[in-house]
Amino acid sequence: MDSPDSAITRQRNGFGLNLFKSLAKEQPTGNLAFSPFSVHAGLTMALAGARAETARQIREVLGIVNGEDAVAPDGVGALEQGAEMAMANRLWAHQRYGYLETFLEALEKRHGASLGLVDVAGDGEGAAREVNEWISDQTYGKITEMQLGPGQDPQVLMLTNALHFHGEWLEPFDPAMTAEEPFFPDSGDPAPILMMWAKLDVAYGVVDEVACVELPYHGRRYSMLVILPPQGELATWEQELSVQGFDSIIDSMAVTQVDLMLPKWRTESEAALAQILSAMGMDQAFSPLEADFSGVLASGEKGPYLGQVAHKACISVDEYGTEAAAATLMGMLEEEAPETVLFRANHPFVYM
Repeated sequence: MDSPDSAITRQRNGFGLNLFKSLAKEQPTGNLAFSPFSVHAGLTMALAGARAETARQIREVLGIVNGEDAVAPDGVGALEQGAEMAMANRLWAHQRYGYLETFLEALEKRHGASLGLVDVAGDGEGAAREVNEWISDQTYGKITEMQLGPGQDPQVLMLTNALHFHGEWLEPFDPAMTAEEPFFPDSGDPAPILMMWAKLDVAYGVVDEVACVELPYHGRRYSMLVILPPQGELATWEQELSVQGFDSIIDSMAVTQVDLMLPKWRTESEAALAQILSAMGMDQAFSPLEADFSGVLASGEKGPYLGQVAHKACISVDEYGTEAAAATLMGMLEEEAPETVLFRANHPFVYM
C-alpha cells in the first residue's frame, strides 16, 4: 500500500482497500495474500479497449477520475541494493482475430505489454504451458501455474500481469532471537509459530486501539505496514476500513522506539475475481450482451467480454526481509452466435 500523498495514490489505495474488503468477506478464515497493483494493472489494460458505459464502470471501480490510467506504483522497475520490484504485462493474441492497431499500441506504449501468440482452441495445453512459463519467469518461479478458465465462448485474447518483489530489511532481525511463541487466532486454539524479535526506531502510530508499524527495506523506497487491530476485532475492522481510516492511521505515525515481535510467515492465495469485481460495480464488462470492448477487434463490432479474472499471490517474510509475487490473468471471450437450423415450409404443412 502506498502512502496517501497524491491523488493517484489515493485512487490506487481506494481500489486496493475495496478489493481487500471484498476478498476478506469472501474468505473470512485463513490467511490472505493478494496484490491490488497486479489486478489494477490487468484491468487498466482491459480498459484500453473498453468504451462507453463499460469503460465508465471500470474507471469508477479502479478509482480513475482524472483521465490517467496509471498502471504501476512509484518505483516499479527500480533496482536498489537490497530492494527490487519488477512488473511485466503481456497480451496473448490469437491468429484468427484481427486487433485494432490503436489497442495494440496503447498496450505497448502505455502499459509496456509485450505480444505473444497462442492457440487456446487448437492447442489448449500448449497455450497454458506457454502462458505459465512466462508467469513463472516473471515471478522467479514463485508462481508456476494458473488455470486458463474454460469458457463456453471462443477466447479472443488473454491479458496477463506478473509482479515480483524482493526486499531486505533496513534493520534485519537477529535469527538467534527468533523463538517459538503462541499465536492467538480470533477463533480456535492458540498455535505455535516462530516469532522474530527486535528493538527498532521505526514509524509507529495508533488510532482507536488499532496499532501500526512501518518496516522499511533497504533504500527506503519500499516499506511494509503491519496493522494490528485489537484481539478478536480483525473481521470488524476489515469491513469498516476506509481510505479516510487508512489515512488517519498513516497520519498518526511518528518515529518511535518499538519493541517489535513479528511472526515469520509464508502465505499463498488464489482467487477468481469475476464475481467480486462485478459486485464492486463493473458488471457490464462480464456480460456477453452488454460489454462494450469495441476498441479491441478490427472487425468494428462491440468486441469481446471479460470471461475470467484469475489472481494468485504469495509472500514470504523472515528475519532478513520479504519476497512476494503475484499474477493476474484475464480471458476475453467472444459470444458465439447460436447454432441455427433450417425450417423451409415449401411443401404442404399443418398449422393449428
